[in-house]
Amino acid sequence: MRIRILTLNVWNTEGDPRRAEIINHGIRQLKPDLIALQEVVQTAKAKTLDGLLVGLALHATHQADAEQSVPPYSERYGGTAVATRWEHEIVEVL
Repeated sequence: MRIRILTLNVWNTEGDPRRAEIINHGIRQLKPDLIALQEVVQTAKAKTLDGLLVGLALHATHQADAEQSVPPYSERYGGTAVATRWEHEIVEVL
């Protein structure tokens, strides 16, 4: 079995406001099966993960969905997220 894996630091919300759209376009071209993303801001105001994966048939989990507390500075620097072509579940959070 061959699996295409992508890892990317999306640099939180800094820089070009079109970043999520540009990354989404790149993901479409690369067609990865598994994606690991870093510095993804996911708050009530900024749903960056949703913008990165809009229109893609991927199942995603952000660390904010798994943790019981909000890490310091997460509204500025974000956290990690995983997206896959397959449904997945959280087994353990450390």
